Amino acid sequence: MFGFEFLAPAFLAGLLAVALPVLIHLVHRRRARTIPFPTIRLLKRIDQRLARRRRVEHWLVLALRCLVLVLAALALARPAFRSAGLAGKGSIAAVIIVDDSYSMARTEGGVPLSERARDAVLEVLGTLSSGDEVALLFPNASGPGDSALSTDLASAAERMEAWSPSDGRSGLDPALSAAGEILGESDRVRREIYVVTDLQARAWEGVDRNEVLGSMDGDIAVVLLACGGEPAPNLALEGVDARPSSGSGKAPLFVTAVVRNPGRVPASSVVRAALDGTVADEEPCRVAPGGRATVELTVPAPSPGWHGIEVTLGEDGLATDNRRYAAFEARSTIPVLVVNGGPSPVDYLDETFFLVRALQPTPSTAFSATTILPDYLAGLPLEGEPIVFAAGVSRLSDDAAARLVRYVEGGGNLVLFAGERVRAEDWNETLAPLLPAPLLSASRPGEAPSTVSEIDSGHALFQALARGDQPLDFAMVRCYRWLEVDEERLAPGARVLARLANRKPFLLEREVGKGRTILCTTSSSARWTNFPLRVSYLPFLHNMIETLTGPMRNGTDIEVGTRLVLRYPDAAAPDRVVLLGPGGEEVEPEETPGDPSNVAFPAPVRAGLLEIHETRADSVEVRLASANVETSESEETCLAASDVEEFFPGNPFWSAAAGSGTGEALRQARRGLELYRPFLLACLAAILAEGALANRVSLGRGTKRAKRAVPDLQEVR
Repeated sequence: MFGFEFLAPAFLAGLLAVALPVLIHLVHRRRARTIPFPTIRLLKRIDQRLARRRRVEHWLVLALRCLVLVLAALALARPAFRSAGLAGKGSIAAVIIVDDSYSMARTEGGVPLSERARDAVLEVLGTLSSGDEVALLFPNASGPGDSALSTDLASAAERMEAWSPSDGRSGLDPALSAAGEILGESDRVRREIYVVTDLQARAWEGVDRNEVLGSMDGDIAVVLLACGGEPAPNLALEGVDARPSSGSGKAPLFVTAVVRNPGRVPASSVVRAALDGTVADEEPCRVAPGGRATVELTVPAPSPGWHGIEVTLGEDGLATDNRRYAAFEARSTIPVLVVNGGPSPVDYLDETFFLVRALQPTPSTAFSATTILPDYLAGLPLEGEPIVFAAGVSRLSDDAAARLVRYVEGGGNLVLFAGERVRAEDWNETLAPLLPAPLLSASRPGEAPSTVSEIDSGHALFQALARGDQPLDFAMVRCYRWLEVDEERLAPGARVLARLANRKPFLLEREVGKGRTILCTTSSSARWTNFPLRVSYLPFLHNMIETLTGPMRNGTDIEVGTRLVLRYPDAAAPDRVVLLGPGGEEVEPEETPGDPSNVAFPAPVRAGLLEIHETRADSVEVRLASANVETSESEETCLAASDVEEFFPGNPFWSAAAGSGTGEALRQARRGLELYRPFLLACLAAILAEGALANRVSLGRGTKRAKRAVPDLQEVR
């Protein structure tokens, strides 16, 4: 959007001088005198065309003289084509939005895009004058105080000098809306929004045109400064998973890394896995354009406690997506929470007597069982429990049932045993989100017993038990009573793992959210089955716990730019919680009004391992979490400047390449395309033409022409 204007309009008054040659011409115009002559026969032979030609030439000379004055006046008035939004006079209010996503750390030709962005912003600040206002917005790092306009241009320049891209993803929508609101409250004559970005398409996906237009006045100029160019080859770590190589806590860990190539050419690199900062393994990889590769690495068995795994790639065009982190706790013993639904003063009649004895057959066992009554379940934090057993529990309170649902959905493991106190209608009502299928009634006492005759040997719960020369035999497991289920209404993600000889389900599984539920339709005691008395009972329970939980617990993993929220139900909250960021900086929690059970921390802007320090009384417990980048930010799909212009159809729009020449380009845009040189050249050309034509019609040339036109008098005689 351009407009034509004069930068020095006062000189347009010189156009009045055009009247001078006209007046001179009129005043000094020669008039022919009437002279008596005895005869006119000699004049008849004069070419009458000469008079007409001279008249035309005189008018041309007059026109050229007028044109010289017009062109001179116009040249002095400095005509120019200027951008409609950047033109004008008066103070400026500018909001500069700097895309600080990690794609701005990409290098092109050995120069990071962030360097181009920094140079561009500093040069934009250099074009502003004293008294102009500016605000810098960084979508991933800006705080509440960053949105105010300020005349302190030096402070803005210092802030930009110290800036570097975050590890967060692109998202310009909030910043654009905020910029429109900021400038909407400004009373400055000229208002401008600068968007400094690499034009990655993902940054504009969330931009709502209606919302942007609604927050932006039509006279606000939008300036796009594009940093991107031809991207260099790049590989990105898309995922990292660590798991034990066996159920033993002393076994090495398998680390699986998923490497993606978002580029358009094949790329190679070396994948390295480090445990607590020490590189333990490395493997080469080569990935086709747009493809993925899975790389398996091994790290030594960790000691008990919290540890961090860092997987890295070799150097390429974008270093930020070459690192990925995972936190986990290696446990010497696996804690097991047991909910006893049928306590009894007589040991062998207790619902969990055989279960607890099987979990802890010796003092040096790998499991540590804690038994509670159902009434205590509602006030107990379950988030840190690897697995929960509920044996013969009758109806649970709504709070306890809701806590179990949240626990399983969040990644917990729940094992349910039936029993005499279990009523199908109660479980169907309170535990429906967790049950593999709706429960029917229990089998009648005295009904013919049935043995376990069919198991899913391919399932992980049974695979380990089937290894060796003497696989465990479940055929000796006899059930006298069982809880029947409605198989026709199996829940999504549910399946039957074992059946009785009468085809009734014995063991069922259901995946719920990130966790799972295991339902055994008979009891954990010897009242309904002889299973607790068989040799297969103990290894089955141990293998199930190790399969479901493993000897390690994964730490919380969040995306950079997402708040870390820790949940501490009821009285389980620590006295104080402090977070140490990836750089060791201490971060205090945010206030969570109305929700004292949650502790929330501001979203990190850097990827890495996070330390959570929980203080209770005189003890401090430290655990780890991880923050990783969002890998879609590595995509190389970019928009053109014309595509971005479509987001601002009602605003003046101007675009340029970001870099060291941005300031001069902006000054030129403010001045516009000045036309005084072409006007001066035209004026000089008019002067030369006027001189040549005036000389042509001068008296000398005119006399010679007249002599040639008058006939020789001697000849006439």
